[in-house]
Amino acid sequence: MPKSMRVVLSVMALTWMAWFPFFLFDTDWMGREVYRGEPSSADPAAVVRYQAGVRDGALGLLLFAVVQAATAFCLDPICIRFGPAIVWAAGNLLLATSLLATWLVTTAANSAAAAAAAAANIADAAAAAAAGAPAPAPAPGVGVGGGGGESVGVGDGAGWQEPSASVRAAALSVFAIAGASFAITGVVPYSITADQTAGSGAGQGLSMGILNLAIVCPQILVSLGAGPWDALFGGGNVPAFVLGALFAISAAVLSAWQLSKLPRSASPGLRRELPVH
Repeated sequence: MPKSMRVVLSVMALTWMAWFPFFLFDTDWMGREVYRGEPSSADPAAVVRYQAGVRDGALGLLLFAVVQAATAFCLDPICIRFGPAIVWAAGNLLLATSLLATWLVTTAANSAAAAAAAAANIADAAAAAAAGAPAPAPAPGVGVGGGGGESVGVGDGAGWQEPSASVRAAALSVFAIAGASFAITGVVPYSITADQTAGSGAGQGLSMGILNLAIVCPQILVSLGAGPWDALFGGGNVPAFVLGALFAISAAVLSAWQLSKLPRSASPGLRRELPVH
């Protein structure tokens, strides 16, 4: 295997260490942390909220696929202009952006839920005062977290309302941005691999198979480690997303720093003519 393939494998592994938290928890994030639901709650309202969030997550995945398809049509001229290595680095930066955006969206959803719960408590206290009754106890679970710890109103339904249009749009934008990144992840690494192994005599098929190991191994690691990692920070999905963003940034730096130095074939885009024997 050419030495350049070791760099490709490293970038590929880091890229998929970033992707798998998103693929495992994207709709769950919408249900739990954007819509403040809980699938196993005894409160039917919390279950309904979770289901509504998962449905919105499915809409996000539709946007993901549409943007991915549109981006795929543009990749060849973009790679000709900037080079596959830089395009791959840009794709990983897009992925990091979408993963870090989940923290911002979660924070905004928490803040809105906390404000709604506080307003409900004030309204209840005012109503009780007008009736001459003792003020009711505040609704439990009112606290702002960064994606873990105490949920805002989850399990009791007090003061909760559907996410605002801006929060919902931001959450769906996370999926759309990730779709553009995944179009790059699904094409460019294989183009670089074919380019670097074409004259090595090692066989492009073997190199492609080895490249898939850089997908499978990260999947196993993320599947085993994401749950304990999230629990370390109090629960929620955001800790895994933020760690994934760090992996994506590392992959982008390595791609721009090392892969951009590799020699390129006469075909600078994604297409490469196979040798005739």
